[in-house]
Formats: sequence, C-alpha cells, structure tokens
Amino acid sequence: MKKNIRRWLSNLNIFTAFLVSVLLISGAGTVTYVLASATSEFSQVINVGTLAVDFVDGSGNSVANPSVTMGALSFSFNTQDATGQLATASEKVRASNPTQTSAWNVVIAASTATTTWDNAGNTKHFDFNDSSGYTDGADDDGYGGQMTINPTTGTAAGVDGCSTTGITKGSSSSFVEGSTNSITIMSGDGTAATECRWEFTGAASNVTQKIPAKQSADTYTIDLTLTIS
Repeated sequence: MKKNIRRWLSNLNIFTAFLVSVLLISGAGTVTYVLASATSEFSQVINVGTLAVDFVDGSGNSVANPSVTMGALSFSFNTQDATGQLATASEKVRASNPTQTSAWNVVIAASTATTTWDNAGNTKHFDFNDSSGYTDGADDDGYGGQMTINPTTGTAAGVDGCSTTGITKGSSSSFVEGSTNSITIMSGDGTAATECRWEFTGAASNVTQKIPAKQSADTYTIDLTLTIS
C-alpha cells in the first residue's frame, strides 16, 4: 500500500512539473507576442511652404482677372494726370509666408523696362517709366509718360489674427527706366511672424499716370505683375 502511494505521488509530481512548464512557456510566448506587434508608430512630415502673393476678394478667394481701371480722360492739347486704385477691397494684395524665414518683400513691376501703354492694335503708345514725366527723356522707347504708386495711404492687416509687427508698406515711388524698375507694396522684416498671411488694401487714387499732351484718343493697357521674394 505504501509503495502504491509513493508511486502515485511520484507520478503526480512529474505531471505537476510538466504542467507548470507548459504554463510558463505558454505565458512567456504570449508576453513576447504582445510586445512585438501590438503597438505601431505613425509618422507624419509637414514641410515648409513657399512664399506666395496673389490678388484676393473680400472672402479671401483668388481673383481670376485682377485689374486697375484708371479714370477716363478726354483728349487734351495739354498734359494730364489719370488716377486709379491698386488693391481695392475686392482685389486686395495678399502675401503668404508659410516658411520659417521672417523677411520678405512684395513688389510690382512691368515684364520689361521698355514696356509701354499700348492700344489694341499696338499702333499708339505712351510710357510708364520716363524720368522726364510727361515728355520723352533719355530712355529707349521714344514716348513720354510716368506712373507713380503710393502704398503709404493704404492699410496692411494680418489674416486670421497674424500680427502686423515688422510689416511695413512701401513708400510712394515713380517708375524710372533703369533705376526704379519695381515698386515695393508691402514687406516683412526680421521681426515679422512666420507661417502667416497679410493683406494690403490701397486707398483711392494711389496710382497716378502722367499723360503726354495730345495723346491720341483710344483705349490703352499695360500689364504689371506682383512678385514676392
């Protein structure tokens, strides 16, 4: 009887040891599996953007065909001044700085320094950057006329709460071939915020164009382009 009991206990110990080993191995495998694959790290890169300038309407939408309409004049044997408004409330100049560099500058310029106001048939012209004003001076096109843009009378405002610290409007300037080929509208210095946007709204008559005497009656146009750098 005692031998049977000892044999039974011996077999029980072997079984218990086996069962404990299985449980330990099974438990260890489960822990290893959880640590290896239950957590996944997600990664997202957001790159800096590029400086941009545009004409936008009152809702901030890009304007497809922005324009500046100068006040109509009648033919005159004398020199005349025409006025217009750059950057109205419905065609504001928006500067966007999605970079991490503060300084930028928005300017307006013609495609070339020898550009002129032209009629539809390109047979009549007057200048926009003659240093002599109403008459032809020492430039290359043979036509008088000069445009002045005055941003100082306008306003510069931040978009979506962006601060205007470091944001300045350009000074009143006249185009002069070879020396003043572009005019600053608005700029940000080293203290301006980054990843922000600003809008410039001009005042009435902030553009003046000197018209030569006896300029032929017609409709004239000239293209000027905004750039930011």
